[in-house]
Amino acid sequence: MNKYKGLLVNIGLFALNALATKLMAFILMPLYTLYLTSGEFGIMDMSTVVINLVFPVFTVSIASGVLRFIIDDKQHTKFYATEGLLVIFVSCLVVLICLPFLNLSIFGGLGQYKWLFLISYAFSSLQSYLAEVARAVDQIKLISVSAIFSSLVMAGSAFITIAWLKMGLVGYFISFILGNVLAFVIFMFAGKQWRLLSIRSLFENRELRKELYRYSLPLAPNTIGWYISTAFSRFLITGILGVQSSGLYAAASRIPNMLNALQQVFSLAWQVSSFQEYKKKSVEHFYGVIWSFYLVGMSLGSSVFILLSNWLASILMQKNFYNAWTLIPILVFAFFVDSINNFQGVIFQAKMKTKSLMMTTLIGAVVCVTTTALTLSSMGIIGACFGVVLGNITILIIRGKAVTQLMAVNWHYPMMVVLMAFIVAQVVMVVFVTTIPYIIPCALCVVQIVISVLFLSPYIKSFMASGE
Repeated sequence: MNKYKGLLVNIGLFALNALATKLMAFILMPLYTLYLTSGEFGIMDMSTVVINLVFPVFTVSIASGVLRFIIDDKQHTKFYATEGLLVIFVSCLVVLICLPFLNLSIFGGLGQYKWLFLISYAFSSLQSYLAEVARAVDQIKLISVSAIFSSLVMAGSAFITIAWLKMGLVGYFISFILGNVLAFVIFMFAGKQWRLLSIRSLFENRELRKELYRYSLPLAPNTIGWYISTAFSRFLITGILGVQSSGLYAAASRIPNMLNALQQVFSLAWQVSSFQEYKKKSVEHFYGVIWSFYLVGMSLGSSVFILLSNWLASILMQKNFYNAWTLIPILVFAFFVDSINNFQGVIFQAKMKTKSLMMTTLIGAVVCVTTTALTLSSMGIIGACFGVVLGNITILIIRGKAVTQLMAVNWHYPMMVVLMAFIVAQVVMVVFVTTIPYIIPCALCVVQIVISVLFLSPYIKSFMASGE
């Protein structure tokens, strides 16, 4: 099996994972918007944001380091797996100590559910970490199995507790916890990951600890910056406009998150392939081919979602949530720029340049927060959307220049600019210049498809000729 087929197989397996998790959450969205108020929905989303924000901070992104080092150094798998799990347990104690901070108004009432939040964090972090270990030791099929069963349990218990028992947010937390508990059990026992744990290895391989944390530590602020540019604006919305506005922004974000789910599928598989191939010959050609198909796929997916945003919102966003549909195209464009940043970020990780990766992300995060803070009062929720867009573009400019010095890959920047122009034009026509007939942005999308096919045709012919 060559490197291209290996990547495709992993993408397929991770697609099952996304189908069971991200898309299950997407399917449950009508349930949440029907039975929860906008304020409750905002608190629910705030819980997810806080977990995603504090997990890389309190665990110093140890999961990413464990993945990277196990792939490179399988001989010391037990040390890396045990060291990482120990850090996860310590992070749970840190969250316990920090629980009183959830009573602050910026968290929009999350403090009322602090103990449920603590349990949610504990099992969410455990299953997330064990999933990374599974990636590192080639248990990718197990990840899909875990995702399918845990998502079914989460969905079933959500319908029972929220729709039938009318438990509101408490029902959501219960369903979230049950799903993650099952995932933890599957990884630890069905996957037999308990065999990878060894307290003895922590003392026998202490010299490995320094390099592990040297790699992982910069990824923590890097991940913080990423969440600032994509999610931290919700804190500002809650504090300035109220938790109801935060709920509307969260609901509008769920539809672009479908694209994000697809991008994450690729990213999970691409990380593994990138780490395995970066020392081999002709790696630049391999990276360049994958990048070309990725760029076209993300751009066309973004265009389709922009054109369908109103229709999707009418189906999936109930009651007053539908009024936030105009935010969706802008957030989709922000996603497209961020997807480029994510691809290039993997190369920084493969080259062990995590400090440079951190700096580019933090600069973009500062731009995002500053723009959001300055525009939120005058522009409303849409100001937060522009903040995310400008933050991501800043990262793209800085990281795009730096990555060319790391690897001699043909990034096709002129083609990137052309595809980006098509997407911007569609956003303007759909959201801001509504007098233009709908057929015009649709025609632009057709032209975009034709240009993309012509761009990829040399690679397609090469694959057909080589039989790959």
